[in-house]
Amino acid sequence: SDLITNGGFEVDTSGWTTSNCVLARITSGPTIYAGTAVGRMTASSAADMYIESSAMNVVAGGEYTAMFAVLTAVTKRDTRIDIRWLDSAGALISTTSGMAGNDFVDEWRTFTTIGTAPATAETAVVRGYVVVPANTEQHYVDAIYFSRTNPQIISDLATAPSPYARLVMSSAPLPLIE
Repeated sequence: SDLITNGGFEVDTSGWTTSNCVLARITSGPTIYAGTAVGRMTASSAADMYIESSAMNVVAGGEYTAMFAVLTAVTKRDTRIDIRWLDSAGALISTTSGMAGNDFVDEWRTFTTIGTAPATAETAVVRGYVVVPANTEQHYVDAIYFSRTNPQIISDLATAPSPYARLVMSSAPLPLIE
């Protein structure tokens, strides 16, 4: 399930911080990608701009997927999504960067990255980037998503929720019923 709170900006822009841009919730203008609102990033300088989610708990060794949809108001720019892995003190351990590509004027594009949480990771944040926009340039973001993609099998079968679940999750051969 999605770990990001407010990835569609349906109510406001809470849960997001910014760098080199102003983030606003809008309900009109470009075609809405999903729901009834999108986030509009307006560059406050001619430098990389990004929005960053609040920190979310992760399981070390777990595989996670991050995604966002992007549309530009005028000029195509390189965009990408990153997963930034953090330790218990909130310090950066490493970053899993998605492949960069241009956003489009007339069509939403989605960008995705998949990464494995390092052994010392306790939380992660997701960053959606637009690379070197012109000052005041606008780009729209929506449907920002972060989820575990490869849940680990419960290793202690005694903690499984029911006898049936313990049986299904066991790797031992099933007994023959005579």
